[in-house]
Amino acid sequence: MTHDPRRGDAKPQNAEGTKAFDDDIEIIGMEAVDPDAPPPSGDAGGEDDDRESDQERESEVPEDAAASAEETGGEARIAALENDLLRVRADFENFRKRQQREVGEIRAFAASALVQQLLPVVDNFKRAMQAGQDGEIDAGFHEGITMIFKQLMETLEKEGLEPIATEGEEFDPNLHEAVAREETREAAANTITAELEPGYCFRSRLLKAARVRVAVEPAETD
Repeated sequence: MTHDPRRGDAKPQNAEGTKAFDDDIEIIGMEAVDPDAPPPSGDAGGEDDDRESDQERESEVPEDAAASAEETGGEARIAALENDLLRVRADFENFRKRQQREVGEIRAFAASALVQQLLPVVDNFKRAMQAGQDGEIDAGFHEGITMIFKQLMETLEKEGLEPIATEGEEFDPNLHEAVAREETREAAANTITAELEPGYCFRSRLLKAARVRVAVEPAETD
């Protein structure tokens, strides 16, 4: 009997024919999966994470080194500035002391020049006092001259004038000028026996040498 495919009573092929068709389909690589297992981590993702970590570490090291270098450089600059400041301060202190010394020397020189001009006046005062002692002038006048001379000497000594000691002292060529000799056994040789003209120092500097008479040994006589 011939079956017309257009008829509705067409029957499907037998079970054997279906089985043969199913056998041609093969399922490959299907494995059972545990639903509770964590999701797998791919190897590519891990490598990327490692590279990012390495890059972060590499980026951190230069930053720390740069910061350390910058800090060291800043400390060196601060130390250099401190040294410069100390040197400038020392130079200024030396300059200040030098200026003070020079100003003091200028003042001393100016004062010594003035005092030196006054020394003849002092000598004349002394001569007037000597004349009063010899009875050549009135006693009251002599007393007034003596008081004025004393006041003048006190003022000059406050400024630094120092009379040079003479009588009874040993002759010193740095302070005395020997203008006469006296043969005597009453004083040791080279001893000043008389002051002929006073001498003065001003602030430890010789202003005028004292003119004196010096003792010498008497000459031997047969």
